[in-house]
Amino acid sequence: MTNMQRLTIFLLMLLSFNLCYSQGASLTKEETVNYINKKLKDLVGYTSAWSNKTRVYILENNFKSLGEGKYSYNEYWSNGKTKSIKDYEWVREDKMNGGYSGSKFERSFNAAYIKSITDAGVDSDNASIGKIKISFGSDAVKLDRTDYTQTQKEHPNNRNFDYNWYYREYNTSSSSKLESYLILYYPKIDSEDGKKLMKALQYLVDLEKAEDDPFGN
Repeated sequence: MTNMQRLTIFLLMLLSFNLCYSQGASLTKEETVNYINKKLKDLVGYTSAWSNKTRVYILENNFKSLGEGKYSYNEYWSNGKTKSIKDYEWVREDKMNGGYSGSKFERSFNAAYIKSITDAGVDSDNASIGKIKISFGSDAVKLDRTDYTQTQKEHPNNRNFDYNWYYREYNTSSSSKLESYLILYYPKIDSEDGKKLMKALQYLVDLEKAEDDPFGN
């Protein structure tokens, strides 16, 4: 083998390495879901407001695979700082919080049905919360919503205690409906955060569409 041949082989190997490095390793669906979920979970602890301007805490914000191309996006917003839900409990008067309410949202869908993923700006009450709109073109998103309300009643035997005690009770109501889009919330630290998340979501959609219909466009 001549020196020229050796040099040609070396240059081809170097070019191949650079191409592989620049393109990066392809992520699996599981790795992509983990990346998306990690970004979304960082939003837990942020605050926003209901339509009546009541301050609310984001207690849950996650994205997970349900298998067979289906996914769910889950949120829990509450004007209390805890998401612990009990049927009832006793609470001392000096520990009362005035009661609180909250709502859990679970949106399930097939990623192959997604038509577009667009930047939807930021939350109207907190510019550090970015929004991404995921559109389906039809009612392909199932929304399951559960509302929680906490009420407090005075203990019937308060006169026998050093402190007044109250009975804290939790009530729930549930509803379901179909929607044609969903808004995904994420922590917006800089302008690149939304772009990275949309890129990961589109990558996941492309993987699912290719698997759902390998002969499609």
